[in-house]
Order: sequence, then C-alpha cells, then structure tokens
Amino acid sequence: MRPVICERCVAGSGSQFTWPSAYVMAAYVLSNSNFFAGKAVLELGAGTGLPSIVAALCGAKQVLATDRAEEPRTVATLKESFYRSNVTSVCTALPLDWNNPPQDIPTVDIVLGADIFYLSSDFEAIICLLARFVAGNPAVKIISTFQERSTSKPLLPLLYSFGLKAESVPTQSFLHCAHREGFVLLQRYVEDYDGDHNDSTDANEHVERGASTAGFATVSTENAGDTFMKQRPLPNFDNIELFVISLSCE
Repeated sequence: MRPVICERCVAGSGSQFTWPSAYVMAAYVLSNSNFFAGKAVLELGAGTGLPSIVAALCGAKQVLATDRAEEPRTVATLKESFYRSNVTSVCTALPLDWNNPPQDIPTVDIVLGADIFYLSSDFEAIICLLARFVAGNPAVKIISTFQERSTSKPLLPLLYSFGLKAESVPTQSFLHCAHREGFVLLQRYVEDYDGDHNDSTDANEHVERGASTAGFATVSTENAGDTFMKQRPLPNFDNIELFVISLSCE
C-alpha cells in the first residue's frame, strides 16, 4: 500500500499540511481494514486526504473527503492526491462549511476527523454536525484523533451535551500495524511561492526511507520550476488520542 499525498506551502493555511493526527488516523484505518471494506466513509477537515486515501485502499466503497469552503485550494490538492494514489473511482473531494452545512448531509457508515477539534471556537459547530450524522444513521461510527491544545473548553462535556459519548482507543494498539503491513507513505512536497498551481507531474522524486513510530517513509519532490521544500522531520505522535464517538444510551 503506497498512498501519495500532495502538500503545498501556502501562507496561513494549515490544510495543505499533513498533521501528525492524520498519520495516527491512517494507521487506525489500516489496522481495521476489514471494517472499512465496503463502507461509505466521509472525512471532515480532510486537508491532504491521507486517511481518506487509506480508507479507499482498504476497500471502502465510497469516500467523501471534505474541508472548509473558504479553503478552495484544498479541494484541488485533494483531487491531485487521489489521482496519484489511483483512488479517483472511490474518492470525491467536496467543500463543507462546518458552520453552515447543507440541509441534506449524506448518510454514511463512518465519519473520520483528524484533528478537527483544533480551534475551541469551532467545537460546538463540529459536534452539532456530528450529531446530525448520528441522526441520519444511529449506527454510524465517528472516529476522531485529537491533540489537546487548550483546557478552556473541554471536549467531552460538550459531546455529552449533544447526546454523544466518546471511547478512547489506545494508540499503541494500532500504530505498529502500519509497519507490519509494509505501509509506505509517499509525500509529494510542492512549494508554491506565487499562489499559482504548480504541476508536479514531471517532478523528479528523491526517496529517503525513514523510520517512525508507525513505520512511514517519505518522499521529497523537486519540480521543474526549481521550487523545492526540504524533507521535514518525521511526525511526533506524542499526546495524540483517538476517540470513537457514538450515540449515548444514557
């Protein structure tokens, strides 16, 4: 399994960067590949789309990768990643505004959200949207990786207030699965100085295999336009938790 993700250096945008929580989510998906096979999956705040791509490679029948409507470049980046990972027949990239979601949201089996609880000001809007997915399918499985950055607005009490509960899954139980399965991540770095799309189709790839907690490797890319981004350090998975969110029966 060799997913390819595309990243761009865009000032002020975190959605063009693959956050450590996305690696943790991808490892969880891989370690539960049988569960994802044949399922309809939606990812919130997909960014570069790594968990969506891994879900597709694990046999999901449909994957909708969504991100904020105000980040139009993200959809283009997602589509490029899907093309390079050969999952365009399964994956679709769409804008989705958490604060103003469409009236008819899709009914899916699984919702993924890697580090969507980033800004505490967005917490209620996101949880309200999750509650709507549960209303559409009470059996939906919502999986979120979370790196706590603020204690001013605790997440769990907000979930309970919307009739949801969260079960923590120890990351040690699945992070090494990626290494056992031979999962290699090929990252395509495209630095964009002028804001225009750089076509990296003919880029020369320089592969450096590295070792991390999950056994990922990386690729840094130099394209014909002489734009180059040095390989950054491998992700740090410290303080990242994974929760399975579901309807509370209490």
